[in-house]
Amino acid sequence: MNHPGHDAQVVFSGGEPGGLLTIAKDHVLRRLAAAPWNAVRPLLESSPVAGDFADLVPWREIEADADWVVLRHPRVPVISYPHEWCGEMLQEAALLHCRLLSAVGVRGFALKDAHPWNVLFDGARGIFIDIGSIVPLATLAGLDYLHRPRCRSGAALEGEVFRLMFLPYFLLPLAFHQVGLGQIARGMLWRFPLNGASRYPRVTDYLRAAEPRQWLRALRGLRRARRAATGLHRLCAELERSEALDAFADGLAELVLDLSPPRIASAYSGYYAAKGEEHAHDRPETWNAKQCAVGAALDQPAVRTVLDIACNTGWYARLAARLGKHVTAIDIDDACIAELYRSASAAGEAIVPLVADLTQATPDRYRDRDGGLLLLGSERRLRADLVLALGILHHLVLGAGISLADALRHLAAPADHALIIEFVGTDDELVRNEPQFFRAFSRNPDRFSSFTLAAVRDALEAMGWDVSVVPSFPDTRSLLSCNRKISAGTPA
Repeated sequence: MNHPGHDAQVVFSGGEPGGLLTIAKDHVLRRLAAAPWNAVRPLLESSPVAGDFADLVPWREIEADADWVVLRHPRVPVISYPHEWCGEMLQEAALLHCRLLSAVGVRGFALKDAHPWNVLFDGARGIFIDIGSIVPLATLAGLDYLHRPRCRSGAALEGEVFRLMFLPYFLLPLAFHQVGLGQIARGMLWRFPLNGASRYPRVTDYLRAAEPRQWLRALRGLRRARRAATGLHRLCAELERSEALDAFADGLAELVLDLSPPRIASAYSGYYAAKGEEHAHDRPETWNAKQCAVGAALDQPAVRTVLDIACNTGWYARLAARLGKHVTAIDIDDACIAELYRSASAAGEAIVPLVADLTQATPDRYRDRDGGLLLLGSERRLRADLVLALGILHHLVLGAGISLADALRHLAAPADHALIIEFVGTDDELVRNEPQFFRAFSRNPDRFSSFTLAAVRDALEAMGWDVSVVPSFPDTRSLLSCNRKISAGTPA
């Protein structure tokens, strides 16, 4: 998916034969089989229960015949995937499923899917996007992936749906998030996406992925996962007797809440406070030169979408959101992203925080025989009018040893119109005094003699950017404010 300013379309294969999802400039078209949709539509249109579906993606029927219906949805600004979420976001997606199941279950309906790919985040708020997953309870008996002859009721079959999908894709990764192994949990969701892998992830996959120093925590995660699985099996047995889907949903929610990720800190989660830069967003008179320059760039009508790379806990992302922008904020630090998610969620800010590394961008993944995609690469999903790359270039070049050309290419790739890169040179106090963060430079300083502000500026101009250099903070650092060059004959 491209951001709202793009015209390109991407087609995804649907969850049922003939079902298609087409993502266009500012909307999404979904084709559904007419019979189940016509059964569900009166439920979703019923005004007394409309509030129960506030977390469901808006829809409008635009075309219908005897066999198929086409729905139009507004575009959620950013597509994100479960392997990019912090533990709190995965937990919110799980609780959203519980709320929706409770709402439909008491009215004779069910969810035929129960997995995190049904959810996107509009800002920090979860939205259930798979409207075709809501079906009459009686139709579960026809699902070819449910093979439980002992189940005699639709309610019991709903329990099997959750046993089949909710357990491996919500409860299991949450158990490992809870013991501080979020990287492994996200890795499993990337490795075994629903409909894209030959099987579901197992606890043994998590244990094999753990390094020796993580084994003790992995065993604690195993115990939590087994306790959650036992709880789910008990709920399924109770559901088979009672057929009370609302009680089943409430029990699921308790299991999810019991796996709440802990609040953890990292070496970078106190970054702004340590530097004395945690100024109030509504007091620009207190801002330093860097904050003033970035704030001025953000406060432009042409900037609608922002990508904040290496966002830390999101001071600049939150500033952009307060200026009315749709923001995607990424960082490789779990603790920072979790803190940003909590603060953005509490404030209702339009920020989607993701654990992601653009130097290892997610590629397009899993095409079906008709050419439809299952997963879309991050370079297309995360495009924005303005990209902020503050305090990251020197880590890529001097720390990770990535070439300047490759580092700039990664940082500039998602930028449609504008880019701000902060330059921190080899003479910077931080670079000199903290060699553990700049290992490539500390091993061979002479290799980086050409890493200069002039070299970065020249490289960006060669890539097609108009570049202006403005002060940063401290004054030993600089910001390169870049705008795409307008070719001759191209309208401004």
